[in-house]
Amino acid sequence: MDGVKDVVTGMGGVTGAEVPGNAELPEAHDASDFPELPEDAELAARDDLDRKGTTLLALIRSRVPADQRIGIAYSGGVDSRFVAWAVRRAGCVPVLLHVSGAHVPVWEADGAKRFADRFGMRYLDARMPDDMLPRFAAAGRERCYVCKKEMMRLAG
Repeated sequence: MDGVKDVVTGMGGVTGAEVPGNAELPEAHDASDFPELPEDAELAARDDLDRKGTTLLALIRSRVPADQRIGIAYSGGVDSRFVAWAVRRAGCVPVLLHVSGAHVPVWEADGAKRFADRFGMRYLDARMPDDMLPRFAAAGRERCYVCKKEMMRLAG
């Protein structure tokens, strides 16, 4: 990823239908699986999202010059889409690095690409080597670490 300033990973815990492109991806659960949020809880969740977004924008703007390309470890999920959106909103140029392979459902990879295309973001798809899959599968709960480590190796 020649010329890319840094690689950013997603912000854990960020939720939010306000992140552009959220509604385009299939839901993992039916909305009826979750209880209705009381109005106060919904407002608190929006305030929390606003606070996280403001903090992320300030952090990016304080450390990275405008127009700088920033590589993002990009799954296409809510967290990495939020980071991509924030990087772009901060005046930088997001470069989205997605790792596809047998471990990623086709609809998920397609959704990640659609988001990037819709918002004119550069999208790089690196295929996880097939010989990594047994190690990935054996990692159990640590499989996300194995995938991120491989993603960073591929970005190197």
